[in-house]
Amino acid sequence: MEKKELRKSMKEILSKLDPVSKAFESCGRCVSFIQSQYFKSAKVIFGFMPMNDELDILPVLREALNQEKIVLLPRIISGTNKMEFFYIDKDINAETVKGEFGIYEPSSSCRKADISKICTEYSGCEISLLVPGLAFGKDNSRLGRGKSFYDSFLSELASKCNENRNRCYRTADNRGTFTPHRREVVPVADDFADKELGQLFFFDSTNHLPLYVIGNYAAHPLAGHSPGLGGLRISADYPGAFRDYITANTGAECMFISGAAGDMVPAEDEL
Repeated sequence: MEKKELRKSMKEILSKLDPVSKAFESCGRCVSFIQSQYFKSAKVIFGFMPMNDELDILPVLREALNQEKIVLLPRIISGTNKMEFFYIDKDINAETVKGEFGIYEPSSSCRKADISKICTEYSGCEISLLVPGLAFGKDNSRLGRGKSFYDSFLSELASKCNENRNRCYRTADNRGTFTPHRREVVPVADDFADKELGQLFFFDSTNHLPLYVIGNYAAHPLAGHSPGLGGLRISADYPGAFRDYITANTGAECMFISGAAGDMVPAEDEL
């Protein structure tokens, strides 16, 4: 079935749901999420204002505010498939107004969030992103409304993994200087760095759980340490931590593939 036909079919199904049953199901899903480790460990919640045929996540957002977590809601940039996120400080109802497509959005008084800064200040396990949709598959696929707002945002978010830096310092005559050979320029080394975190998932066709994850990031790991900095230790460095985190949280096996690292190293490397 084509996506256009599937969207039409899902809208018809959702329109026939009993409001009481829908509210009951929404409440149950919200309670499950609030009790989950994803919510408990999150310091930042990217939410959305639900439409009538979507899961009502307002209890999650209000509980997040009660626990003094950061709550961000999207506002559509008119005429585009882009959106920006804004802080909700206290009262969701008082801080949102009806916007495009009849969806409630943060009001003009709300502060705009700097996504790059948030991705720098908080780790992945401290950020939860709630995404709306007409339908979700057992293989973790998602059917949106065809406007590509979240496809665009998720792609942008993946490019803001600010965990590396370029240790090459470019001089006034456009020559690159390798900072380990000139420690005095380390604080000002700011050449281009690829911030995109690539991910490839393989799922079990029977239970739809992840079987294998391949991660890709451009930051040169440090496997061997020099005597003065680590006492000749051998380490899996951050790819090892990445692998252990994925396996511990998903049960899937994991492999890390280095990107085009060049002079790019982890942001907090010891050099």
